[in-house]
Amino acid sequence: YSFKATPDVRSFGQLVGHSPVPIRASTRAALVHCGPWKVAVVSDSVEGLVAIPRGSLEPPPAESSGVAEFLSAVGRDRQGAVAILDLPRLVEAARARAVPAGGGHA
Repeated sequence: YSFKATPDVRSFGQLVGHSPVPIRASTRAALVHCGPWKVAVVSDSVEGLVAIPRGSLEPPPAESSGVAEFLSAVGRDRQGAVAILDLPRLVEAARARAVPAGGGHA
């Protein structure tokens, strides 16, 4: 995957008002392209990938701050609840923090 411009890099913690994720051997980044925006979202680790049928997804918690603000749904697998991120909203939050009010594309 190649970007024409350097993406804005944010840790998920930074997006929800926590401290940045320290870089370790387990640190992972997901490159997200949403509309004209490109963002690298950094996480302290990835536990794995799961397939969850769309019909089994539940609405996100009613809480609208912190991590819950960026959830589009909650799924369940054999190990319990799985948070489903709202990537367009996550990218918009990164863009809003990277571009001053009235600015253009990052």
